[in-house]
Amino acid sequence: ETLRMPVQGHFGAEDGSIPVEQVRRFEAVLDSLGKTAEVYVYEGAGHAFANPSGTRYAPEAAKQSWARTLAFLDDHLTP
Repeated sequence: ETLRMPVQGHFGAEDGSIPVEQVRRFEAVLDSLGKTAEVYVYEGAGHAFANPSGTRYAPEAAKQSWARTLAFLDDHLTP
């Protein structure tokens, strides 16, 4: 067993390089292995949706993913 830490993933539903079907398979495998995982898919967002200097920036998805990331880190890294 090599994966011992919780996982959180953020994906854009319109990301052509990581299709939603692959994201859902990834999520299912983690679940089947009993791993702690949170996987989010943001509708209308593509690859690199959280990069404010990029052409694919999706501000609402970026804001929500950042809030979820901070909460995740707080939950899992705060002693």
